[in-house]
This record gives sequence, C-alpha cells and structure tokens, in this order.
Amino acid sequence: LPMEQATEINRYYQRAWDGEVDVTYEEEVNGVPYICSLRPVQRAGKIVEVIGSSFDITERKKMEEALELSEAKYRLITENTLDMIRIMEVDGNVKYASPSHESVLGFPTRAYEGQQIFDMVHPDDLPLTRSRFAGMLSTKLPSQFEFRMKKESGSWLHVESQGTPVLGSDGEVEHIIVVARDISERKRIDELIRKTDK
Repeated sequence: LPMEQATEINRYYQRAWDGEVDVTYEEEVNGVPYICSLRPVQRAGKIVEVIGSSFDITERKKMEEALELSEAKYRLITENTLDMIRIMEVDGNVKYASPSHESVLGFPTRAYEGQQIFDMVHPDDLPLTRSRFAGMLSTKLPSQFEFRMKKESGSWLHVESQGTPVLGSDGEVEHIIVVARDISERKRIDELIRKTDK
C-alpha cells in the first residue's frame, strides 16, 4: 500500500491492539472497495493478535452511487417545479415540503416540515381533506381532491392535490406523497363561465 494509506489503516489496527472491539473501516485496493472488521484476540488477559475480516463491497458501492444519482435527479425535479410536493407521515405531519411552497404560498418550507398539514387547510375543507387522507391510509390507493390552503398574506389558495400512498416491505403505508398545484385561475375562469351561462 502507499505509505499514506498504510499509515491511515494502521491507526485502525492500533485501536484493535489497544483493546477496542469491532473496529471497522472502508478502503480500496487495486480499484476494489472493501470493508474490514478488526477484532482483538486475548489470551491470559493479554491481546496476542488481531484478526481482520475483509469483504468486497463493490456491488454495495454501485447501489449507493445509483441511489445518490437517483436522489439527485428527484431533488432537481422537486426543487425546480411549480407544483408543491410534500411527503406526509401517516399522522398528517409534513416530513418534506418542496421549495415551491414558498413561491406559491409565501411561507418558507421550514414552516411546514414537522407540522400538521391540516393546520394549513381552510376550516370548511377540513372534513373532506381528513376523510380523503384517512381513505388513502385504509385503501392504500391514490386520491385526488381540491381544497384551500392558507397563504402567508392571510388569503386562501385553491389547490388540486394528488395523494399517493407509499407502502413499506410489510405492505403498510409508510408515508404519502402529495403533489398539489394552484388552480385559482381555473376556478376564476369556471366562475366567469358560470356567470356568463346565467
């Protein structure tokens, strides 16, 4: 090994020689990434050797890189779309709110994360919103519905939401991804048409 790499690895071995149990480190040799676990062996109360077990983690590294690339793509989409994207916990708390929430509603994203989404819904629309949310949890099926959300200015914005439950390995709903968009202009035109028809 190059001296710099050998010196770094030797620090891990020294920790094992000093009696630390389950010392692990990750390295790469000849282009092969591996993880090494070091365990001190004692005889008569004295450490006499250190056993190192190394495992090739090439596949794991490839999966991690693919996941990072995938997450970067999704992050690029969520941070540059006008649609408001939220990840909801099953209790109604917001786990993630895309930056578009601030440009559309005025509140910074931190005002949503960890908060109950129902606190942002117009009181008249709460029964429908709660019912649809509970329905997604019980049926595990997507749902589309409209309601009004509070703006920083104090006014209310008509939004159309598409909620999609995400299931865990046990088949239960882990969280719900909600994509919402401003439909105020559509509502205004619908009202104009209604009045024109009259």
